[in-house]
Amino acid sequence: MSTIRVATAPLTPTTTTPPNVPAPLNLVPTVTDEYVINEGPLGVPKFHTPGQWSIVNRFQTATMAISEPLEAQPVNANLDAALDLITVEKIQTHVNFLADDALKGRDTPSEGLNTALDYVTEQLKKNGFSPSGVNGTYRYPWTGRGWGVFATEEEPNSANLRGPAPHSACTRLTLKDANGTHTFKYGQDYFYSSLTNTTDRDVEIIGDVVLAGEGTKEDFDKADVADKWVLVFDSPEISPAERRELALAHGAKGLIIVPNLDASFPYLDARREHQAALARENKLAYPKDASLDEITVTSAGAERLTALIMSNLKPHAEKSSPVGPTSASLTDKRVLKTPFGQIKADNVVGFREGSDPELKNEMILITAHIDHVGMQGSQIYNGADDNASGSSALMVLAEAVAKLHPGRSVMIMWVSGEEKGLLGSGAWAQNPSMPAGYKVVANINLDMIGRNAPEELYVTPSKDHSKYNDLVKITESMASSEGYPKLGSADNVYSRSDHYNFAKYLKIPIIFLTTGLHDDYHKPSDDAHKIVTDKIRRVSRLVVKLIDEMDRNFRSKVSD
Repeated sequence: MSTIRVATAPLTPTTTTPPNVPAPLNLVPTVTDEYVINEGPLGVPKFHTPGQWSIVNRFQTATMAISEPLEAQPVNANLDAALDLITVEKIQTHVNFLADDALKGRDTPSEGLNTALDYVTEQLKKNGFSPSGVNGTYRYPWTGRGWGVFATEEEPNSANLRGPAPHSACTRLTLKDANGTHTFKYGQDYFYSSLTNTTDRDVEIIGDVVLAGEGTKEDFDKADVADKWVLVFDSPEISPAERRELALAHGAKGLIIVPNLDASFPYLDARREHQAALARENKLAYPKDASLDEITVTSAGAERLTALIMSNLKPHAEKSSPVGPTSASLTDKRVLKTPFGQIKADNVVGFREGSDPELKNEMILITAHIDHVGMQGSQIYNGADDNASGSSALMVLAEAVAKLHPGRSVMIMWVSGEEKGLLGSGAWAQNPSMPAGYKVVANINLDMIGRNAPEELYVTPSKDHSKYNDLVKITESMASSEGYPKLGSADNVYSRSDHYNFAKYLKIPIIFLTTGLHDDYHKPSDDAHKIVTDKIRRVSRLVVKLIDEMDRNFRSKVSD
């Protein structure tokens, strides 16, 4: 294992703190010669391209006004001291460690991920958090569906067969229409984003194709999708989980997700192409219990498939949406060369008991995913913002919570497998490890909190979301004290980080905080020297204030 030095040498500060925000104790991040932080500014690269849409654009147009301040309440005498413990120096040191090349992108599973888990475990021990994993440890092991190897046209069908596999023995998509048969290659033109059958060697699913716009409720209500393949154009306007639920409710055979050629969504584009690369390397993992087959078309296959489908729209279809039936049918043929295995990895969980005899059996769960996407070839994806930023915040929060000693108990958990489909949080949420007699009453989840403009901070569920709750209302009332005058809406990514599983399985209120997307998302360029460390400091302070305020202005609605 490589040795990673901690920070010692100062840099010239290039960040600025918004007006009326308490200044950090020292705005100078520290590094050693191991980290070439001073090669680039700590500010924000240009993100918005004229004429180009993104989730961040939509965040900014869906901002919400800060609520009226809560009535004055006595505060914890330890609050100021706890807030003062959160410094940019500590945060920079943690980010530098987690986003170092030596950890090789913290893939799930990997040696680099285990090194990161060992590192955060030491922070829990140092700050007096008790183990809350299994068998008296901080580790919570989980097992998920791993990857299998699909036979493709370039591979032999068996060890005794020379040359390409017979066409009938290959994994492929085939679209049939009046003009003939059109074949699409696995890994190049498409990949599977969800599978219901990862056991059988040979699977074939045949059905007619119907269009359902962007897959909104209105689109599904217009189309007759029962027992058909439903093609939708990808959009941040609807979450993958909601789209899947709508498809299931309407009796769809499966979903085909196609990039929208008339719009650009950098977040969706980057995530899709990274998953396609994993598919080509046979490293794409799948949940155990997928409820619907889902095919995602790559940028390489999108133009041809879109043109074919649009040319097959039946006369009464709505071509402007587009929603309606087509005269094409689709065959999804899968041939497994190597059976699906299992992913085995760990979360790290620590617990600190609260100070109020009446509240201490209620736990606030604070989470961040610590994994990233590893390597592609020789390129390392360090994931400084995604999510060394949130993971570093949890470490300084552990120290601040120990000093604050709030009335409720606090559980801090770093989860793995988020990038593989929220696997680690899903495993824990369905079988949680916690002290006897305690219950989780709320979740605060942090993911990508270290980039973009100083005042940018987004939240879900917003006031426009059905799950809007007191956690968000309290945070809105205090956000301006840390330089966030308005919280933008992150409702479009409600199902894309680990809080989704805690809300789904534990039935608790959640709050998800993020500072938004940027050009380095899921790229090798998401490195430590681009992190705006003071943003992580201020988000962390806001979380401490939220935990403190919850002692007075939050009532649990979770039943025993």
